[in-house]
Amino acid sequence: MQVLSNLMSNAAKFSPEGERVELSVTRHGEDISIAVQDNGPGIPEDFRDVIFDKFTQSDSSDTRQEGGTGLGLSITKLIVGRHGGTLWFNTETGKGTTFYVDLPELANPGEELPLETAGKGQYRILICEDEADIATLLKLMFEKAGYRSSVARTANQAKQLLEEGDYDAMTLDLGLPDQDGISLLQELRRKPKTQDLPVIVVSVTAREGQQELNGNAIGVIDWIQKPIEESLLIDRLAFVLRQASGNRPRILHLEDDEGVLRIVSSLVADAGEVVPARTLKEAKTLLERETFDLVLLDLMLPDGDGEDLLPFLNKPGGVSTPVVVFSAKDLSRETAESIQAVLVKSRTSNEELLNVICSVIEASRAEKING
Repeated sequence: MQVLSNLMSNAAKFSPEGERVELSVTRHGEDISIAVQDNGPGIPEDFRDVIFDKFTQSDSSDTRQEGGTGLGLSITKLIVGRHGGTLWFNTETGKGTTFYVDLPELANPGEELPLETAGKGQYRILICEDEADIATLLKLMFEKAGYRSSVARTANQAKQLLEEGDYDAMTLDLGLPDQDGISLLQELRRKPKTQDLPVIVVSVTAREGQQELNGNAIGVIDWIQKPIEESLLIDRLAFVLRQASGNRPRILHLEDDEGVLRIVSSLVADAGEVVPARTLKEAKTLLERETFDLVLLDLMLPDGDGEDLLPFLNKPGGVSTPVVVFSAKDLSRETAESIQAVLVKSRTSNEELLNVICSVIEASRAEKING
């Protein structure tokens, strides 16, 4: 139904007033083919190769009757693929376009296909999003990654679902029709049941919301700007779910500047436990008796160069600990090849630092599991 709704709505948007959209169904061997034909202007040549990409729209001219999110055809192709089918089109400039959906016929009409979108994973995610296309896209992303999900289109629906059920995390759009996302988040943090619920803001106004809070600690795990980068969202969600399950990453931060230590500790507080070390000697002592998921390393220290710690981290027979250099000093090319990331303090935003830390820890843990 979602596929047909998207295709017929799309055909109507691009058809001149008074024209007709035709729907037909035919059989081809063991497949059923559904065709949606319009008599619109056709798909521009330079758009045909990217028409199924996310967040693409063919034009903004007056031949298009309505706006949209640019997600309809991308979602349609995803859904058709989950049903074991294919989506394709024929188009001719000035004469119209026909989209075809080819689906395998069920041998038994009562049979239920084991779709990937069943959402039978261990974790349950609440999607708070009023745009239908965006909500569907997020739901497909999460179910593809193995998570169950529910959708709330308003703040009131979100509060009702959170009251009635148990969720492991939540995505939040800031522009809801009945309440702004910031005040909803503040309200949730005042309730015992949701005060520690991991929340990822996914919004066109994510950066503005982050600036509005100005560092106010209300437990936002990350701020992701639309258009949504799927890999970033899924990586961050996986990270916070593992953290919430009690397996919190431990980060050794080697830094002698107290101001930087405080800022990074506050920034990474929701992502893991940060243990400070102000000298090389202190860092080596901690590494001898404790295990860390990552070392965040400044190169300029009171008792030596931070690079002197690298052989200690990767000594023969020892456990290799991933390293992210976060320093005002440049790193030599030879040394840079042995670490995971190099960030220059003056050119790195808080968001970039947090994302790099989380990505490196996730990659290291995945390597250990697969290895």
